[in-house]
Parts: sequence; C-alpha cells; structure tokens
Amino acid sequence: SRAFEYDFAMQYAHAGQVVADMGMGWHYRPLHDALSIVCDFVYGVDSHKGILDLPTMAHGTYIVADF
Repeated sequence: SRAFEYDFAMQYAHAGQVVADMGMGWHYRPLHDALSIVCDFVYGVDSHKGILDLPTMAHGTYIVADF
C-alpha cells in the first residue's frame, strides 16, 4: 500500500456513501479505518480469513472473497 493513494481516495469519500475497500488487508488497514470515520457504511473485502477475527464495526462489515 502506498500512502498517497489513501489521500487520493479520501478526497472522494463523503457522508452518506456506502463504500467498499477491496483488498483492505487483514492486519494494517488505514484506508478502511479512515473510510469508516467519513462514510455511512464500509464493506471491508479481502481474501484473508483473518479479517473475520477483527472486531465488528458499528457501520460496516467484513467479507472474505477470493479475487
């Protein structure tokens, strides 16, 4: 992951949106965390089953998908 990509993506994130962080990562997930502060609902999608062990979010969910 490259930090400049997060700044680019966050300029399009707004309240009222439902978004997905595809390939969010299961351990270090700064974009997903930032989106969950701004957007109404965030789908966190990754192929690693470790995301199912993450604490549940108030306005989001995690999905395991094989890309």
